[in-house]
Amino acid sequence: MRPRRPGHFTSVAITLVLAAGIMAPHPAAGAQAQSGAQAKLSDQDRDGKLAPELEALAASANSAETVRVIVQTGASAEDFDQAIAEKGGHVFRSLPLIHGYVAELPIGALRDVGAAGATEWISLDRPTALQGDSYDYNLLQATTGAQNILGKRSLSMTSAGGQAVGDYIQSLPNGPNGSGVTIAVLDSGIYDYDQEHQDLKRLGDPSSSRVLAHLNFVGKEKPSDEQLRQGYDPYGHGTHVAGIAAGSGRKSLTSLTSVENVYGGLAVNANLIDLRVIGADGRGSISDSIAAINWLLLNRSKYNIRVANLSIGAAVTQSFKRDPLCQAVEKAVRAGIVCVASAGNFGKDASGNPVYGSILAPANDPLVITVGAVNSWGTTVRSDDTIASYSSRGPTLIDNVSKPDLVAPGTLIRSIASNRNYLTRTNNL
Repeated sequence: MRPRRPGHFTSVAITLVLAAGIMAPHPAAGAQAQSGAQAKLSDQDRDGKLAPELEALAASANSAETVRVIVQTGASAEDFDQAIAEKGGHVFRSLPLIHGYVAELPIGALRDVGAAGATEWISLDRPTALQGDSYDYNLLQATTGAQNILGKRSLSMTSAGGQAVGDYIQSLPNGPNGSGVTIAVLDSGIYDYDQEHQDLKRLGDPSSSRVLAHLNFVGKEKPSDEQLRQGYDPYGHGTHVAGIAAGSGRKSLTSLTSVENVYGGLAVNANLIDLRVIGADGRGSISDSIAAINWLLLNRSKYNIRVANLSIGAAVTQSFKRDPLCQAVEKAVRAGIVCVASAGNFGKDASGNPVYGSILAPANDPLVITVGAVNSWGTTVRSDDTIASYSSRGPTLIDNVSKPDLVAPGTLIRSIASNRNYLTRTNNL
């Protein structure tokens, strides 16, 4: 499959950990981020246990309408289920990582649940959304200041013959390539099933995938076991991210006549874990992501997961100290997992004016490596790079944390694509 080149994707590149991620714009998420920036929300210490957006809802007249929330509580599961049922609500999911539950409640019951002694904090289960470069070593050195990024053999790029493929694949293990490291990709899924997706196969065995596990955490979708086994990515974002993080470049090398260059990822020999938290419509919820992070922590040793790439973003409505998604990510960091998050694609308004305070959660957390985008203007030298106009800008809302932590090329990044996915179909890529 020809590598796709979606426009206005933010790529995340971390040199030491060799992880990558991108974030596709979503109108709803963008509106939330911009309205939040204009509102200048505050989250001061107080006696109440409702997040600011729920305080506003609780004060409204629509007390019979329901809202999906995350309740962090010290109550037992049995007691909590009973308490929620008595208020006319329903519990959907347990989130043991943060001592919480996902529940749907009448708005009129929010204050009563918040007043319970065991309740620690109630947040809205906010929606999440997603948000030239050949292996010529002279150009790579000009771009990165480093020599011999992928391997020690010189490559003949004059043909797509077997010798070129063999030389290239043989060169990969000689450089820093992510061997022995597993990257968890929290995104829309990773498709790696057919022979058109050789970039995610093992270097020495193109029939064996480096994607060690496929799991679905999108509560509103139930893909079949067969779909998950093949890698289920109808939206298309996660497969693109996986190629940036760990694609070997094998497929583009065998198709040089049509692709022209070799497009490989940063950690060409790393393994991947597919944690699907974004649905076919490009949306998810923070509870989906928290459930995935819980699995990540329980299985980090089994798969040697060292890096987590979060190409997700939710509007910042409360301090990172209270936000359940940020709390979950912090637990992963403290467990020794490097967590990398995209800053977001909401750095300008509809008129093109810069928007500050547009960093999304969990990228607003100080323990997360937050990466913004630069436009390389089609060159490989860094002297002409500029911050991409769409890249989200700090400081963060509420906590005023200086973000992003670093920037990397993020405009017109080529990578692999899942078959017949939403992004390539709708953008004619």
